[in-house]
Amino acid sequence: MIGMNIRHRQLGVTLVLGLIFLVALTLLGVIAMKSAMLQERMAGGTRDRSLAFQAAEAALRDAKRDILSLKADGTPCVPGTVGCRPATDRPWQTAGMTPFTSACTNGQCYDNPFVAGYGFGGQPAWVAFPLDAAPGVIYGTFTFAAPIAGIAAQPRYLIEIFARTGNSNTRYFYRITARAVGANPNTVVQLQEVFAP
Repeated sequence: MIGMNIRHRQLGVTLVLGLIFLVALTLLGVIAMKSAMLQERMAGGTRDRSLAFQAAEAALRDAKRDILSLKADGTPCVPGTVGCRPATDRPWQTAGMTPFTSACTNGQCYDNPFVAGYGFGGQPAWVAFPLDAAPGVIYGTFTFAAPIAGIAAQPRYLIEIFARTGNSNTRYFYRITARAVGANPNTVVQLQEVFAP
């Protein structure tokens, strides 16, 4: 009789130990699954940021081609011809803007430092204007560049024109600000470059 009681007790302990191991294994599985999901989200976010960054870089290149009056394939884009920048936007130093004013048109802005209240409400154009709407220019507008695939919206850029005069000649500099999004519209990258052709 005593031997039978010991066996029953041992069988009960085995069941409890088995349940404890099962719970521990389940917890380990859940933790591993959560870790894998977190790593997948981080990889997706990194990929999306990379897409947005590449799109912003493409917008910077597109703006440079626009400044140089070139199409995406490197051929000249004569101002005033279909699809190219309007002829009234050239030459860059006037850009269809009244002298001694600060103004933006077709994605290009001229800040006149000799005007009282220089800039746009005391701010540079890339701060004063939203880069996800006009006066920013959509990628490919004046260069015939093909749309970029895999992103939520095509990037935009804004060109600010600055003149520096010295030794009887004037040199123009262009501050280009590009804004792009990834596949997720909440992933935003903004890049800026000063171009002096």
